[in-house]
Amino acid sequence: MLEGRALMHDQAAGLAAWGLRPPLRVVALVEAAGAATALALRLADGCLALGLEVAAVDGAPPLWDDVAQADVWLWRADPEVLLRWWPQDAARPVVPLLAQPRVIVAAYRALKRLRLAGLAPVVVALAQQPGDAQALPAALTALRRTCAQHLAWQPPAWTLGYHGQCEGPGDAGDDAAVVTRVLEAAWTLDAAAPAERRSAARC
Repeated sequence: MLEGRALMHDQAAGLAAWGLRPPLRVVALVEAAGAATALALRLADGCLALGLEVAAVDGAPPLWDDVAQADVWLWRADPEVLLRWWPQDAARPVVPLLAQPRVIVAAYRALKRLRLAGLAPVVVALAQQPGDAQALPAALTALRRTCAQHLAWQPPAWTLGYHGQCEGPGDAGDDAAVVTRVLEAAWTLDAAAPAERRSAARC
């Protein structure tokens, strides 16, 4: 079994040697009380609207052999799995936030774990229903305030509004803008020839 962050560059090189259509963008969606699934669905819709093919990815990279080729992989992973594989200097994991107390707590724990490990995560707050237009800004404010108090740091935050209507705090104003920023934060792999997809990242 591959061990620790010391082998990160070797792991990344192994993944890049697979037969992936370049450039492949891997978006890491950090599990936070189930919110990653909801965010993955919205991001998939946004990517498709931009003309990008999307595939869902679960588990650690050694299990990715059968994932379909696409322009974007949406990788849902627990923080510990992510830390084992994510390149520290290349991209930014995405922590989802819903207007639910348990998600706020889980999001903070994920942000703390990633931040203390040297990564630079971002938050995407997701409105799932009309009533979230009022509750989501409060949830995001509480999360960022807690990060400021305990981590001396606040994550960048972007908001996906209900049905594309963005209200409240965040750095982008509609679904297309948020999806674009998420893709800019992704891990980009320039892949080799299709025939070379092998188990280079296996244990």
